[in-house]
Amino acid sequence: MMLAWPRGVSIARSAPANFFARSHALGRDAVRLGTRHTSRSVHALPPACARSTQNVWRGTRLAAAQHTTRSLLAGKHQATSVLSPVLLGGARPALRALATEATQPATVDALKSGAKSGAIRWWYATTTGLVFGIVVLGGVTRLTESGLSMVTWKPLGSLPPSSPDEWLEEFERYKAFPEYKLLNHSMTLDEFKRIFFFEYAHRMWGRAIGAAWALPLAYFALRKKLTGQLLKRSVAILGGIGVQGLVGWWMVRSGLEQPEQHGVPRVSQYRLATHFATAITLFGTMLWTTYDLFMPAARPLPPGSILEQGSPTFSHALKDLARLRMGTRASAALVLITALSGAFVAGLDAGLIYNEFPKMGGDWVPEGAWDTTQVAEQITNRSPSPWPDWLRSNLFENSAAVQFNHRLLGSSTVAAITACYVFYRKRLHRALPRRASIALGSLLAMGYLQATLGITTLLTFVPVPIAASHQAGSLTLLSIALWVLQELRRVPL
Repeated sequence: MMLAWPRGVSIARSAPANFFARSHALGRDAVRLGTRHTSRSVHALPPACARSTQNVWRGTRLAAAQHTTRSLLAGKHQATSVLSPVLLGGARPALRALATEATQPATVDALKSGAKSGAIRWWYATTTGLVFGIVVLGGVTRLTESGLSMVTWKPLGSLPPSSPDEWLEEFERYKAFPEYKLLNHSMTLDEFKRIFFFEYAHRMWGRAIGAAWALPLAYFALRKKLTGQLLKRSVAILGGIGVQGLVGWWMVRSGLEQPEQHGVPRVSQYRLATHFATAITLFGTMLWTTYDLFMPAARPLPPGSILEQGSPTFSHALKDLARLRMGTRASAALVLITALSGAFVAGLDAGLIYNEFPKMGGDWVPEGAWDTTQVAEQITNRSPSPWPDWLRSNLFENSAAVQFNHRLLGSSTVAAITACYVFYRKRLHRALPRRASIALGSLLAMGYLQATLGITTLLTFVPVPIAASHQAGSLTLLSIALWVLQELRRVPL
């Protein structure tokens, strides 16, 4: 079929088997061509096109939008890309979204093209697992109050004490700092050895990760097995590992300082949260890249899916998919924020108060949390603005408020995940690829399991095994949330 265009330019339909997966360059050119003609008025068209356009404007825009979307997805890119900006008007944002989605397989392929060896993806997977393990071990180190047992820091590490004299020397160094003087003055040498080995294992695990990343990275780069965007990302991760080690010692230093009067020797909750945030950032980046390296560019749709070309409800299903993607992104963000708020709970030992659920001290909002009485008095007295201090205290320093915030964020996260799953079951059930459906179900199950672990940790006064499982659960939940995002961006359109 041929359409006449001014100055004799002809536009022909073509039908490649899978436009998005196999003809990204043609799609990009088509979108550019369509954008170029967006500003053309209807009167600039040939008479036949103008009459057709007027009919669309009078009431058939939705049908034209559906036809154009199906044509674009079927590979009829040239004709529809030129005519759609004129015919559809309000449907342009949908086409822009389609253009954005069209670049995703190319992005994945560009990343994969930097891996010239199959060993690279297993290297990424292995080191990502090591990062998961060190985060959990760091939580155990915190829960056993072992983090301040090593009062010196050597970037390359050292062997642990081996002789009785070396152990006594190390113990004497520990005795010079506030934690021993104020909390552990009755500690024996054997008890010191126990907490020392937790912190020693944590530090040496971190150095092992650095070596497990740096040495293969150098090998792959020198042998040209790692190139392009993937090489740049791998080098950035190496820098992040180094920064994480420095942040860890910066955190420990805060706990070796003399606390304020009647204070408890412990690391700054701000530095602890920073240390945890950098660990989560490294883990998330490495895991996301691992997913990219292992997953195909697209997953097959199940038979009869409403997301298939030609489906009578295709346009509505496409909008529902966009809403589901938005909801899962918001849920993943809530998972991350909730995990970071847990770092402040740990830093303030806020889990050791209000060991009840769902209320706190008989109230939904505990006494002293988010109290505006003092703020109102300062405003009445025309004092300098109290809001910054009030917010900082209730977000990061008030133990009751910090635990309340964590409860509220956790409940919101479970509610958001549940809403996404219900929306999927109601609007897109049996429409998504099988792996995407499994990922969404796993996210729901893990969300409720993580909430159960958190409540159990609180009610049982933070025992180490359950609390460590709760921290591991936060990483697992984040991992599944990222898996969901990866699967949804691989829905073939």
